[in-house]
Amino acid sequence: MKLRQWRLCANLTQQQLANRARVARASIAHLENGYYPPSSRLAQRICRALSMELGCELQPLEIFDSLRPDSRRVQLNMEKQGS
Repeated sequence: MKLRQWRLCANLTQQQLANRARVARASIAHLENGYYPPSSRLAQRICRALSMELGCELQPLEIFDSLRPDSRRVQLNMEKQGS
């Protein structure tokens, strides 16, 4: 699920989420629109503001599959706490 969907499920505006995460509203807008990925620190702050945990998931990186079948990439993954 994407950040915008998580924010809407929490019934928060961009400004409310920004206030809870102590970041600028523009940062939330930029993340939701995919202008840049969050730093690990920013991702952690947003997860806390949404009462979620920050985790990671290993997945094959398609571009390297033909070169090294065992290569992996790390993807940030937000999951609800207690799940």
